[in-house]
Amino acid sequence: MPDQWVDQAEGLRRLLVKTPPQIVTLCSALPEPGRPWALLNLAAALRQAGSGVLILDAAAGQEGGLMASPLQPIQLKNVLEGHCSFAHAISMGPEEIPVIAAQSGLTGLVEAVSENKQIAGQLKLDAGSIEVLLVNTVPDPSGAQCPDNLLNQEVVITVRPERDSVAATYQLIKTLCQRSSQRQYRLLISGDPNIREAQRLHRALSSALERSSNVKLTLLGLMPSDRYVHQAASHGRAVVASAPNTFSAASFRKMADSLIRCRTAASHRYGMSAPMASNMPKPGALSSVRG
Repeated sequence: MPDQWVDQAEGLRRLLVKTPPQIVTLCSALPEPGRPWALLNLAAALRQAGSGVLILDAAAGQEGGLMASPLQPIQLKNVLEGHCSFAHAISMGPEEIPVIAAQSGLTGLVEAVSENKQIAGQLKLDAGSIEVLLVNTVPDPSGAQCPDNLLNQEVVITVRPERDSVAATYQLIKTLCQRSSQRQYRLLISGDPNIREAQRLHRALSSALERSSNVKLTLLGLMPSDRYVHQAASHGRAVVASAPNTFSAASFRKMADSLIRCRTAASHRYGMSAPMASNMPKPGALSSVRG
């Protein structure tokens, strides 16, 4: 590992963070074929907008995971228990997005980064800070892979327009409501739906969940599946980087802007300044994305 990367990464250990990072968790009831690319593009769009992003990939090496096979055997749990630093657990994914395998360690994550100054301090780089922890969970109709402590943060649920996916998503959200007081979720519709179809799906799910569980379901956006997305994916790229002037790229930038507005509003409510942009170091690329 280059000395420069070690020096920069050790800056993770030297910060006192005033504002805990925004934690955004991606869930789904059923496996969604395009989900790794949704994760990558959302991360890349957030970074383009000036937000430092770190992906915690609980699905690494599995269907729906960003990493086909983690280069680093170190898990997030090892970091949170103090056995190693974030720097030693990070691998660089496509588009130089930093990724940590997180099959273990998500339980207690919120408390660690919001209450433990030593852990929070490790999220700081010399050149900036990590504003968003993007958590990728394993698809599960019971939501068992999403710990309760994440449910009171930002939760994005991916769904396809097909009937089985919609029905499973409805049951998933009802189950999550039984485990948490959280009643606000965001919906990311994949499968390349048209706008009217997506709006109908959102209205139907939102209306049913509001009646049954008093849930407010916000439409985060649509994940397109056009040739630009496929071309980018075939080269291990994010469409927001390889084809930035396309409708597909604009869709992901709009989703990222929505999440940033939410974080900024929360910062202002607590009298905190908006986070500064991050300049992530680049030690080398991860091999591939699991599609």
